[in-house]
Amino acid sequence: MKNETLVQKVANIVDNIGDISEQAQNMKLTRNEYLNCMREVTKVKIISIKEAREIFNRRIKKLMKAQSYEIKSQEAFAMGAAQKVFGEISQQVRQLFDSEAKVLLGDFNEVNGLIRYY
Repeated sequence: MKNETLVQKVANIVDNIGDISEQAQNMKLTRNEYLNCMREVTKVKIISIKEAREIFNRRIKKLMKAQSYEIKSQEAFAMGAAQKVFGEISQQVRQLFDSEAKVLLGDFNEVNGLIRYY
């Protein structure tokens, strides 16, 4: 029975539930035995609640780390996109400035040439 699987153990308990129930009904306990049994049951329940809380807290921490990582990734992506857009816009502004500067320089040279003529 040492190598019994959990399914086999549960199936065995279910098959013998009538016998187990009858044994429990006929069992005589002293007050101390009853209190010790209740203490043990309470201890097991408290330990299982503590373990469940620890599991829950670990999962929450993992979710928080995942969320933090996702936010950092989104920030990095947004920063990269902003740098790309800024670079494209600055290049367009530079080209516009260069073309306007050429037109203005041409007008200046034309006016300067007229001033020298007169």
